[in-house]
Amino acid sequence: MMAILKVQFYGEVFDFEIINKDDLGLEGILILNQDNRVKFEFLCEKEDALEEENGPWYLDENGERLAPDELFVASPWSLSLPDGSIVKLLSRFQDAENGEIKFNFQECYSGELFTWLRKKNA
Repeated sequence: MMAILKVQFYGEVFDFEIINKDDLGLEGILILNQDNRVKFEFLCEKEDALEEENGPWYLDENGERLAPDELFVASPWSLSLPDGSIVKLLSRFQDAENGEIKFNFQECYSGELFTWLRKKNA
């Protein structure tokens, strides 16, 4: 078993078991019991509702992806380190069924993955 840390999603704390840490970020599992699974699903629904109302949190007023600094400030995800400090995270993949999730740290964020596709279809 790897380390278990605390991650926050919209301010709610979840246990996160790290499976892999590399130059790209963290990969692991949100440890979801029946109670916090309901809480997690509620927060995902809240995020969807906020997106419908205000647009995606990760886009600016012109529909462009936020610059990296702004993107990490706006992200609803953060990691609580053992020393008490907080590090903002960017969720790159999440599976609500099994709790699998992949995060980037700001220093390893390589930018938007599909810029070329979005520009090609514009």
